[in-house]
Amino acid sequence: MHQLHQLKIVMKIDKQFEDIFRGKLYQVFMYLIDRCNLSCEQCLYKPNLAFQLHRKEIPYNEAKELLQKFYDLGASKVTFMGGEPTLYKELPQLINDAKEMGYSYVRMDTNGIFPKEFLDDKNVRKIDEITFSLDGYDEKTNSIRGVGVFKKCTESIKKAVKLGYMVQITCCIHKGLTKKYREKLGVSQDKLSKLAGVTLHTLTKIETGATSDPRIETLKKIAKGLSVSVDDLIK
Repeated sequence: MHQLHQLKIVMKIDKQFEDIFRGKLYQVFMYLIDRCNLSCEQCLYKPNLAFQLHRKEIPYNEAKELLQKFYDLGASKVTFMGGEPTLYKELPQLINDAKEMGYSYVRMDTNGIFPKEFLDDKNVRKIDEITFSLDGYDEKTNSIRGVGVFKKCTESIKKAVKLGYMVQITCCIHKGLTKKYREKLGVSQDKLSKLAGVTLHTLTKIETGATSDPRIETLKKIAKGLSVSVDDLIK
């Protein structure tokens, strides 16, 4: 591991990538930083070898250079991600850079846990969309993201809406939501599996959290069996 810490990592695009994607690139998802201020149960980016490297974010100059290169290759839309992108101190400047380069749509994915003044930044105000991660309709159902996160995130969402930002919400289907509607209707797992045409094994895995990212086709069947919409299952 000591040797890994000595590695010099350079973020750049190789020629083969350029040859393949020149004129074909439309959208870029740029992971700026590994660090996050939450530790969500369902997170796909749990610590692994990459997280043990000494370098945990793309230096601003390299990020800007990559952003320009992607634009030159044809990209017109960029999403800034992490980790938690608002922990990347140059994010406001990078948003401004992207708009000045000519990107027509700039957005970011965030957990909503950032200082209140972040949304007031003049460069952040240039962003086209902010997508907040929220996995429940109250503190209890959102608990997989941590204690107190629901309140802080919804406060950020409310402020963003008030300031006129385009706001979207993304969430994970999890056992709390599916089970809520089933029990509300007084339907057993076995009965729902038959109503939905979904195996009892699949339904049990969803409700226990063993399957945190079920297929959309499965969700449609469960929603139909519960006489609710897929949106109801994820709101």
